[in-house]
Amino acid sequence: MQITLENMSKAQLIDHANKLQKTADVLQEKLARKDELIAQLQRMLHGQKSERFELPKNQLPLPFEPAPAHKAQQAEVHEQKISYVRTKTARPNHKGRLKLPDHLPVEEVEIYPEGDLSEMVCIGKEVTEELDLKPAYLFIRRYIRYKYADKSAEANPIHIGELPERVIEKGIPGAGLLASILIDKYADHLPLYRQVQRLRRQGVDIARSTIEGWTRQGLEKLTILYDHLVAETKSQGYLQVDETRIKVLESNKKGAAHQGWYWVYYAPINGSVLFEYQPTRKRAGPEKMLDGFRGYLQTDGFTAYKRLGATPGITPLGCWDHARRKFDKALTNDAARAGYVLTQLQQLYAVERMAQTNQLTPAERKKLRLEQSLPVINELGKWIPQEYKKVQPRSAIGRALAYCINQWDQLCEYLMDGHLEIDNNPVENVIRPVALGRKNYLFAGSHEAAQRAAMIYSLLAICKKHQVDPYKWLRHTLQNISTTRYNEVTSLYPQNFKATCSS
Repeated sequence: MQITLENMSKAQLIDHANKLQKTADVLQEKLARKDELIAQLQRMLHGQKSERFELPKNQLPLPFEPAPAHKAQQAEVHEQKISYVRTKTARPNHKGRLKLPDHLPVEEVEIYPEGDLSEMVCIGKEVTEELDLKPAYLFIRRYIRYKYADKSAEANPIHIGELPERVIEKGIPGAGLLASILIDKYADHLPLYRQVQRLRRQGVDIARSTIEGWTRQGLEKLTILYDHLVAETKSQGYLQVDETRIKVLESNKKGAAHQGWYWVYYAPINGSVLFEYQPTRKRAGPEKMLDGFRGYLQTDGFTAYKRLGATPGITPLGCWDHARRKFDKALTNDAARAGYVLTQLQQLYAVERMAQTNQLTPAERKKLRLEQSLPVINELGKWIPQEYKKVQPRSAIGRALAYCINQWDQLCEYLMDGHLEIDNNPVENVIRPVALGRKNYLFAGSHEAAQRAAMIYSLLAICKKHQVDPYKWLRHTLQNISTTRYNEVTSLYPQNFKATCSS
C-alpha cells in the first residue's frame, strides 16, 4: 500500500515534519553561507584592497554592552576607518631631483661651445647628471699556466702554476655567471628558458639542458651550508612555522603534477630562515624537522601543528592576524560583532606599533603589553564565549569566534615574553618569493629539484633579512665553499658575509 499524508499516523506525520524542518534548516544554512561568500567576493572585486572597514551608520545595537569605561571610547572608534597591521605614514615634501648614489662610477662627457674659443675665457661650467645602464656583458677568463723544467734535476721534474678552485670541475661557468643564473631564477624569478634567450641576444648560444645542469651542480655546492642551517634551526628557542604549496612535475599520475609542500621555519630573534621540501602536508615532515626542538613555536590553527604544540618542552603560540582575517570575512555576516572584535584588535596592534616606533627592549615591550594589551584581551576573553552562544556555529561569525575560543591560550601567550611576536606575519613574508616563483616557472622538475630550490630559498631569504646583496654573497660563496674547512663553513652565512664586508 502506498504511504500518503492521508493514511499516516500522527507519530509518522510528526516525524515527517521534523525531517522536512531539518532539511529546510540545512538548506537555509547553505543559502546563508553562499550569501556570505557572494558578499565576500563582491568586497574583493569592488571594495578597498586595504584591510579597513567602516561600520554601517544604521546598524542596530546588539544585546551586549561594553564596560562603562569603554563605552565612550568604543562609540568614537566604531565610527572610524581603522587599519590593523600597518598605518601609512605621510609622504615627505618633494625635495627636488633624486640624488644619485656616490658609489657608482662616473663617465664624464665634456661639451664645449661651438666656434673659435681662443679669444674667450672660461668663467664656469654647468653640470648635468643622468643615470644610465650598460647591459651585463659576458667575458672569457683564460688561465694560461706556464710550465718550467728543472735543469739540475736528473728526471727533469716539471713545475706548473696551480689552477684556482673551479666552481664546477671541468665546467665552463665561472662563479659570477653561475651566481647570476641562480639569482635570476630564485631571487628575480626568471625561468631558465628566458635566460637562454637573453644569452642568445648576446651571441652566446648555450643549450637549456646545459644551463639546467649548471644550476643543479651550483645548488649542490650549497648542501653543506644548508646542513649546518638545519642543525642551527633546531637549536633556536623561538620559531615561526608556515607552509606553502609547490607543484612538482614528477608524479605517479600520467599528465598530472604532484602537489608538494615547502615547510618554512623562521627564527625572529636572529633572522635565520629554513625552507624544507616535503612531498605531503602531513605532520610527519615538521615533526621530523623539529625533533629535539625546545622553545616557543608560533603557528596558525592548522591541525598538523596541534600535536607539535603538545610536545613536552614546546610552548605553542597563536597568530592574532589569522584571527583578525576571520572576523574581517565575517563583516558581511555580522558587521556589529565582527566590527567590535576588529576594533579591539586594532588596539592590540597599536601597542605593537608603539613598541616598534620607540624601539623598546623586550622587557619594555612586555611591560607595555601587560599595561595596555592585557586589559583588551581580558575583555575579549569574557565577551567572545558569551556571544558564541548567540550565533550559529557554522556561520562566518561563529567560525571566527570558535577559532579564538579554540586558540585562546596560544593567542594570549605572546604577552609573557617581549621577544615574541603578536602574529605569524614575518614567516608569511618570507614565503612570498615562492608564490612569485610559482607564477613564473610553475613547477619543480623533480622532488630532488624542489629540495635543492629549498636550499637556495633559505639562504636568499636570510640575505633579504640581513640586507645582503645576494649576488655578491653567492659569487663569494661559490668561489670559496670548496676550500673552506667544515668547522668554518658557517663563516659563509649571509649575515657573516655582511659583517666581513663592513669590517
